[in-house]
Amino acid sequence: MKTNFKKALLLASVLLLSAASIMASGKPEDFTLHIVSTNDTHGYGLTPSETSIGFSRVAGYVNQLKKEGQDVLLLDAGDTIAGNAATNLDRGESAIYALNSVQYDAMTMGNHETDFGAERFLELTEQMNFPFIVANLYADGEALFEPYLIKTIKKVNIALVGIVTPEYGVKDFTYEDPVVALNRLMPELKEKADVIIVLAHLGMERDFTSKRLAEEVEGIDLIVDGHDHVSTPEGTMVGETLIINSGSESSNIAMASLTVEGGKVVEKTSRLVDLTDEKLKNAEDPEVSAVLAEIKAKNDAILNEVLAVSPEFLEGTRAVIRTSDTNLGRLVTDAFRSDSGADIALMNAGWIRSSAEAGGVTMQDVLNILAMGGSVVTIPMTGSEVLASLEAGFAIYPEPNGFLMQVSGLTCDVDTSKEAGSRISNLMIGGEPAGMEKTYNAAVLDILAQIGAAGRAGAPDYKPFAIYGGGIIAVNSLSTEALADYLRNTPDAFNIIEEARMNIK
Repeated sequence: MKTNFKKALLLASVLLLSAASIMASGKPEDFTLHIVSTNDTHGYGLTPSETSIGFSRVAGYVNQLKKEGQDVLLLDAGDTIAGNAATNLDRGESAIYALNSVQYDAMTMGNHETDFGAERFLELTEQMNFPFIVANLYADGEALFEPYLIKTIKKVNIALVGIVTPEYGVKDFTYEDPVVALNRLMPELKEKADVIIVLAHLGMERDFTSKRLAEEVEGIDLIVDGHDHVSTPEGTMVGETLIINSGSESSNIAMASLTVEGGKVVEKTSRLVDLTDEKLKNAEDPEVSAVLAEIKAKNDAILNEVLAVSPEFLEGTRAVIRTSDTNLGRLVTDAFRSDSGADIALMNAGWIRSSAEAGGVTMQDVLNILAMGGSVVTIPMTGSEVLASLEAGFAIYPEPNGFLMQVSGLTCDVDTSKEAGSRISNLMIGGEPAGMEKTYNAAVLDILAQIGAAGRAGAPDYKPFAIYGGGIIAVNSLSTEALADYLRNTPDAFNIIEEARMNIK
């Protein structure tokens, strides 16, 4: 699984041209390099609004800076091609179409780039007309993408390196430790480049972090970070490395300014640019706007279909659904259980990404709720394995946990005053006490079957769902199709979800 010849030739040409510039005579000029960066846009680049900047404004803003004579690089740190209705309708194709019109200088991979599967991810990268760089991703022992590229501005050579988090990696690929991968490359980068910029989809609070990268890899000038959705208003300095992060959902641009003198970075500053900035607010690239309008027109007829009418607000707010059993979680898992015919359904709360207002529930709502996509699969689980999955979800309560399970076909009591790992009691499946050794068919998302669910720091690890009882025994509908069909065809869908299934105290 390699990139196609055309892309390899394009990137090889970039490297050859860069190598030639390295050998060219002449003193590097002094200048200020502006890095305009995005990350974790999750499809919102396609849908500009009063709160989302959108790709048309990003491109327009860069155009304005260049017209002013500024030296600019436009970079993206991943989680860009999946995440909302606009991307999920065609499994990322619209996102690539839009990104191609923006003309990014480079992009790296986020963990959600594989939400539509590894094969689809590779298909989408073949459609890109801009450099996609990842230094620590392999399949069958071979690198999938170019690890870096070098841009030359005013006789200064700038290395751009891509790093993706191994966290939540899919089984089709092998992920190298980011620190190991980058330390292996640094001698080569230092020989070829004056400035080193890393596009790192890592975040700052997990096992693999940009902070650790800055601490353990010497010589990085700037890290354009992503993954944890935490914006950095003035950037974060770790040693000599500046780390920037725009947040998420196209709410900001993170902009770093590097003062380069004698071929070396001598000063670094950073700021966030949002829609209170008049230059950004009024910036618009007409070609990108036309592309976004085309995508919107194609999608609207599908997205506006009313599937059912909800009598109440469907609760998917991050802080609520990751700490409790909600009506929306019950609705989604009921849909999965109906689609699969399984005994129970378990849905990790972190994959429910939006709420829905009372009234008409549209296809747009469904795609926003299940914005990360995926398929419903059936796996065998013993009662003890079901219990373990529920315990792990409450292990760090009251802190929100994306692996807290929303459930269908079972009920239980949760005593949060007890020690983690012993909080679940009175587990009932199908109205009867759960048999710890009995095997049940469980409907889960395929992402759980691939990566398992370890929760966050402090939560006990437990096995990937795929190896419970022998692996996946059935692949059912896409998650969005399962929910949409259930809403269309189940008149009493909203009556069933009125009462909580996990009694939390």
